[in-house]
This record gives sequence, C-alpha cells and structure tokens, in this order.
Amino acid sequence: MIQKQHAFYPPQGLLIALFCFALSTCVFGQYAEYRNYGVKDGLPSSEVYNAMQDSKGFMWFATDKGVCRFDGYQFKTFNTNDGLADNTVFECQEDYKGRIWFKSLSGKLSYYYHDSIYRLPVNDSLSNFIKALMTVSISVDTSDNIYLSFPGSMRGIIKINLHNPISFILIPIPVNIFYIVMPRGGPPLIGNTFSGSTPHDSSDDRTLILYTITPNAPYLKKANTKTLKAPQKIEVHDRAILLKNGKIAASFNTTLAFIDTSLSTISLFRNLNNEYLLNINIDNEQNLWLSGEKMPRYFKDGVFTDRHLPRVIGSKCVTSVIEDKEGGTWFTTLNGGIYYINSMSFKTYNSTNGLPGDKIKMLSVSNDGTIWTSSEQSNQLVTIHQNDSIVYHRIPQMDGSSINNILLTKDNTVWVGSTGGLNVYKNDKHFALVVNTQALAKIA
Repeated sequence: MIQKQHAFYPPQGLLIALFCFALSTCVFGQYAEYRNYGVKDGLPSSEVYNAMQDSKGFMWFATDKGVCRFDGYQFKTFNTNDGLADNTVFECQEDYKGRIWFKSLSGKLSYYYHDSIYRLPVNDSLSNFIKALMTVSISVDTSDNIYLSFPGSMRGIIKINLHNPISFILIPIPVNIFYIVMPRGGPPLIGNTFSGSTPHDSSDDRTLILYTITPNAPYLKKANTKTLKAPQKIEVHDRAILLKNGKIAASFNTTLAFIDTSLSTISLFRNLNNEYLLNINIDNEQNLWLSGEKMPRYFKDGVFTDRHLPRVIGSKCVTSVIEDKEGGTWFTTLNGGIYYINSMSFKTYNSTNGLPGDKIKMLSVSNDGTIWTSSEQSNQLVTIHQNDSIVYHRIPQMDGSSINNILLTKDNTVWVGSTGGLNVYKNDKHFALVVNTQALAKIA
C-alpha cells in the first residue's frame, strides 16, 4: 500500500519514511502521517498526562478521568469504581514485579496487578499528611519499598514498606536544596526542599545532592554534592531518568541536565527559549524527547534534531512522548487526546548523497518499492531502490530538456514526460522517444 502526504510538501530533498504496518507502507513528504485518538475512540477524556508500555506490550494512559489500557484495538478505562484511588492520574509506572503504579492528584496510591486494581491501606493518612502537595516522582525498589518525592515544603521523601502498607516514614533531607535519590532497582526520584515558589537565597548557585538509599535504612546516604546554576522558579514537573550509560537525565524547569552518577560532571542545556519542561522521555535508542509548552524536542548526540512532526501536535501541549517496542511513537496531550505515528524512521536523500538536486519536483513509486524521481530542471531520471542504491537513467533524446512528470501504471510501466517529449520504461528497458500518436499507440 502506498500513502502520500497530501497536506505537506518537502521544500528540499526527498524525505522518505518507512512505516512498519502489517503490510509495508511508505509515506512520502516532509512530515509523518499520524492517527489521533480521542473520546470518540474510547478515551474517557482528551486530557492525557502520560503514557507507558508495560512488559506485556499494553499501552497505558493517565488522564483526568481514570487510566486507560490499549491493546492495539480498543481502550479499557479504569476509574474509582474499579478500585483506582483517584480518577485524576498523572503517571503510570511498572515495577520489577509487573505491577502498574498510578501517581494521582490526591497523592493516594493504587496499582494494577493480575487484572485487578488495589489501593494501599495507608492512603487516607498519607493524603492528610501531604495535604495539597503534589507528588513529583515515585519509585519502587527491589525490596518492595515505595518512595515518594515532593517539591517545596516537604523536608524529605516518604517511604512505605509494601509488606506492611499501613504506615509510612519521612526520611529527612536538608532544606533549600535540589536532590536526586537512587533507590536500589527503581527509577531515580527528583525533588527539592525550597519552601516557597522561589529559592530563599539571592544567589544563582543552587546545591544539588545525589543520594543513595539502602532498603532497610531509615536514612539517605549522600553520594555527592554539586553546585549548579538552577532556575529561580520551582515547579512540580521536574523529572529524572537513568540512562544506560549510567548518567541521569534530569529536567529543572527550563533546563535539561545530564548528571554523572558520581556528580563529577554536569552538563546543562538551556537553549529551550525559557520553555518549561513538562516531561522527559527516553526512546529505544536512548535519545530523549522533551515535552514542553510548544512542539516536543528531540535530543540526540548532544544536539536538538528536527523530527518533522505534524504541526497540529505542537498546538496541543504535549505532556509525554513514548516510543513503543515496535517503533511507534505516542504523543499525549492536554487538550487533544493521543497522537500516534507508526514510525519515526526517516531517511533523507538530497544532492549530498546521490540526487541530482535538492528541489524535488515529482516522484512515483512502483509496486516493488522502487522510487522514480527527478529534481527541478533536470533531465536525469533517478531510481532509489530498496537497498538504498541510487541509479541514474540518462535519456540521450532529452539532452537540453527537463522532466516534468513521472507516471507508473499497474504493470510497472514508467511514463516520463519532459519538455522534449515522452519516454517509456518497461521491464527496466528504455523505449524510443514518443513523438506522435501513432508511435504512442504502438508502445501502448
């Protein structure tokens, strides 16, 4: 099946996306095609905060009206009637046992396991203790302890032993610092202990402390301390994720940081146009998606890369970007539901790697996936094959002419229209220039 972008046109080069559907699909154009999922498709709300794929392949989505599980065909919604602690859920996270944890607006905790949802007995006392504070991050270690981090006035992190989840303890953290805590076997926690919306001191220098924690210990172990230039305003959207290279990628409002676990080096990237980061997510190649107030940004090899996203995605306030195990990319939004792109694998062809020019005027695709194309004001016919080889087809009769149109018929006959006449390719053989209707009838 061949799909062509009808709304977007490449200003330079030829941009080819290979989409891995059940049948091979090629998409051509500057922007990838997408599918939008909304309330009409089974979502309980178009306000979606987060997405994740669990170890069984199901997609999970956190919304303001419950959580949804998608099996590739339909959405199933879980809410408080099904055992959820709160209908407003900001994040779904899978632990080492395969339990799916839900981070809620109220701070109350619940999880999905073996087709049922369970609430923690400690929820009411937990919610009364944290009051109006928002939970920044949660983490479950391999000893069945769950930890919660917070912004602002909470002077520590909360620990709950899941073998006896009827109480919790507060593990203290010094005031006026940023912190990252690394539980054993769980994702890192991030938070701060500034009491107001801005840090107390007037200096631009902030203290970042990296902690580790032993499962049975009621205290944190300081791994290292570092001073960094932190933002003036404190938000609840800070995120930290552990990369395979041992570094931590963390967001501090308008700043992206890469932190060595020894804190020997911290790399800061501030060229985000003062845009607050709502989320950071990692793809299958260990590159980052940054979700903010505008179009999501893709960070690869130390630089931001344009992934040619449809403009509509940037207008919906993207809250998370998740690449699934099959290479599809999911964008959750605050006011537009979910956007799905089957593949983000693009290859660009232009004059630097084989095309006769950068401005592509026409192209056509044969049944075997061979691309026939030519650049503007060129008499060079070019084929791009499935193995990425590029072949030039010079037509002597067309010297001094330029190709205007390329048409493929069902039997893979290629008709090439130019300012010098009409040429035909069939079975990779070039037929004589067609100069009149009688000759055209003989070839047809």
